[in-house]
Amino acid sequence: MVPGKERPCGRISINWIGWLTDRYTPAKAMLFSYGLILLSSILLIAFGDDNPFIYTVSFAIFWFNLGGWLAIAPTSTLKLFGLKNYSQNYGLVFTAYGLGAITGVLKSGLLLDYFGNYYNVFYYVIALCVLGVIITIKYMESSP
Repeated sequence: MVPGKERPCGRISINWIGWLTDRYTPAKAMLFSYGLILLSSILLIAFGDDNPFIYTVSFAIFWFNLGGWLAIAPTSTLKLFGLKNYSQNYGLVFTAYGLGAITGVLKSGLLLDYFGNYYNVFYYVIALCVLGVIITIKYMESSP
Protein backbone atom coordinates (compact mmCIF):
# COMPACT_ATOMS: atom_id res chain seq x y z
CA MET A 1 0.00 0.00 0.00
CA VAL A 2 1.36 3.41 -0.97
CA PRO A 3 0.54 6.10 1.61
CA GLY A 4 -0.88 9.31 0.25
CA LYS A 5 -2.49 7.99 -2.91
CA GLU A 6 -5.85 9.14 -1.52
CA ARG A 7 -4.80 12.81 -1.32
CA PRO A 8 -5.68 13.81 -4.89
CA CYS A 9 -9.32 13.16 -3.97
CA GLY A 10 -9.20 16.28 -1.80
CA ARG A 11 -8.12 18.40 -4.73
CA ILE A 12 -10.73 16.91 -7.03
CA SER A 13 -13.54 17.47 -4.57
CA ILE A 14 -13.05 21.23 -4.26
CA ASN A 15 -14.47 21.77 -7.75
CA TRP A 16 -17.04 18.99 -7.55
CA ILE A 17 -18.41 19.88 -4.12
CA GLY A 18 -18.19 23.58 -5.04
CA TRP A 19 -20.45 22.88 -8.02
CA LEU A 20 -22.82 20.86 -5.81
CA THR A 21 -22.93 23.69 -3.26
CA ASP A 22 -23.67 26.31 -5.92
CA ARG A 23 -26.11 24.16 -7.90
CA TYR A 24 -28.19 23.08 -4.92
CA THR A 25 -27.56 24.53 -1.47
CA PRO A 26 -24.73 24.50 1.06
CA ALA A 27 -26.99 22.47 3.38
CA LYS A 28 -27.44 19.73 0.78
CA ALA A 29 -23.68 19.66 0.16
CA MET A 30 -23.09 19.42 3.92
CA LEU A 31 -25.54 16.54 4.28
CA PHE A 32 -23.93 14.78 1.31
CA SER A 33 -20.52 15.21 2.92
CA TYR A 34 -21.71 13.93 6.30
CA GLY A 35 -23.25 10.93 4.57
CA LEU A 36 -19.96 10.08 2.88
CA ILE A 37 -18.02 10.47 6.12
CA LEU A 38 -20.52 8.23 7.93
CA LEU A 39 -20.22 5.63 5.17
CA SER A 40 -16.45 5.72 5.32
CA SER A 41 -16.36 5.38 9.11
CA ILE A 42 -18.80 2.49 9.07
CA LEU A 43 -16.80 0.73 6.34
CA LEU A 44 -13.62 1.05 8.39
CA ILE A 45 -15.29 -0.25 11.55
CA ALA A 46 -16.99 -3.16 9.79
CA PHE A 47 -14.45 -4.21 7.16
CA GLY A 48 -11.26 -2.19 7.63
CA ASP A 49 -9.18 -4.77 9.49
CA ASP A 50 -6.51 -6.09 7.16
CA ASN A 51 -8.42 -4.93 4.07
CA PRO A 52 -6.26 -2.55 2.04
CA PHE A 53 -9.02 -1.90 -0.49
CA ILE A 54 -11.56 -0.73 2.14
CA TYR A 55 -8.85 1.27 3.87
CA THR A 56 -7.87 3.04 0.64
CA VAL A 57 -11.47 3.72 -0.42
CA SER A 58 -12.41 5.00 3.04
CA PHE A 59 -9.47 7.35 3.30
CA ALA A 60 -10.04 8.55 -0.26
CA ILE A 61 -13.56 9.48 0.89
CA PHE A 62 -12.13 11.26 3.96
CA TRP A 63 -9.71 13.25 1.77
CA PHE A 64 -12.51 14.00 -0.68
CA ASN A 65 -14.50 15.55 2.15
CA LEU A 66 -11.52 17.44 3.52
CA GLY A 67 -11.25 19.27 0.21
CA GLY A 68 -15.01 19.52 -0.14
CA TRP A 69 -15.36 21.53 3.05
CA LEU A 70 -13.00 24.11 1.58
CA ALA A 71 -15.72 24.68 -1.02
CA ILE A 72 -18.70 24.42 1.34
CA ALA A 73 -17.42 26.82 4.02
CA PRO A 74 -17.17 30.05 1.97
CA THR A 75 -20.59 29.62 0.38
CA SER A 76 -22.18 28.73 3.72
CA THR A 77 -20.60 31.74 5.38
CA LEU A 78 -21.92 34.01 2.65
CA LYS A 79 -25.39 32.49 2.84
CA LEU A 80 -25.61 32.71 6.63
CA PHE A 81 -24.08 36.14 7.19
CA GLY A 82 -24.25 37.98 3.85
CA LEU A 83 -21.63 40.23 2.26
CA LYS A 84 -21.26 42.61 5.19
CA ASN A 85 -18.06 41.66 7.02
CA TYR A 86 -17.73 38.57 4.81
CA SER A 87 -13.93 38.46 4.94
CA GLN A 88 -13.88 38.70 8.74
CA ASN A 89 -16.65 36.09 9.08
CA TYR A 90 -14.94 33.69 6.71
CA GLY A 91 -11.62 34.27 8.48
CA LEU A 92 -13.28 33.14 11.70
CA VAL A 93 -14.80 30.07 9.98
CA PHE A 94 -11.45 29.15 8.41
CA THR A 95 -9.69 29.56 11.75
CA ALA A 96 -12.28 27.29 13.36
CA TYR A 97 -11.64 24.76 10.56
CA GLY A 98 -7.94 24.77 11.46
CA LEU A 99 -8.59 24.54 15.19
CA GLY A 100 -10.94 21.64 14.54
CA ALA A 101 -8.18 19.87 12.63
CA ILE A 102 -5.72 20.36 15.47
CA THR A 103 -8.10 19.31 18.23
CA GLY A 104 -9.37 16.40 16.12
CA VAL A 105 -5.85 15.01 15.81
CA LEU A 106 -5.28 15.46 19.55
CA LYS A 107 -8.60 13.79 20.43
CA SER A 108 -8.00 10.87 18.07
CA GLY A 109 -4.51 10.43 19.50
CA LEU A 110 -5.93 10.32 23.02
CA LEU A 111 -8.54 7.76 21.97
CA LEU A 112 -5.87 5.64 20.29
CA ASP A 113 -3.63 5.80 23.36
CA TYR A 114 -6.46 4.95 25.74
CA PHE A 115 -8.15 2.15 23.76
CA GLY A 116 -5.20 0.87 21.72
CA ASN A 117 -7.06 0.92 18.38
CA TYR A 118 -8.74 3.32 15.98
CA TYR A 119 -12.27 1.93 16.23
CA ASN A 120 -13.25 4.43 18.89
CA VAL A 121 -11.95 7.27 16.73
CA PHE A 122 -14.41 6.27 14.03
CA TYR A 123 -17.25 6.04 16.56
CA TYR A 124 -16.33 9.58 17.61
CA VAL A 125 -16.37 10.69 13.96
CA ILE A 126 -19.81 9.10 13.53
CA ALA A 127 -21.10 10.96 16.60
CA LEU A 128 -19.75 14.26 15.26
CA CYS A 129 -21.36 13.59 11.86
CA VAL A 130 -24.72 12.95 13.48
CA LEU A 131 -24.34 16.20 15.41
CA GLY A 132 -23.42 17.97 12.17
CA VAL A 133 -26.50 16.59 10.43
CA ILE A 134 -28.73 17.81 13.26
CA ILE A 135 -27.16 21.28 13.24
CA THR A 136 -27.33 21.49 9.46
CA ILE A 137 -31.01 20.55 9.37
CA LYS A 138 -31.86 22.91 12.22
CA TYR A 139 -29.89 26.00 11.13
CA MET A 140 -28.90 25.69 7.48
CA GLU A 141 -32.09 24.31 5.95
CA SER A 142 -34.13 27.14 7.46
CA SER A 143 -31.69 29.96 6.62
CA PRO A 144 -32.49 32.29 3.70
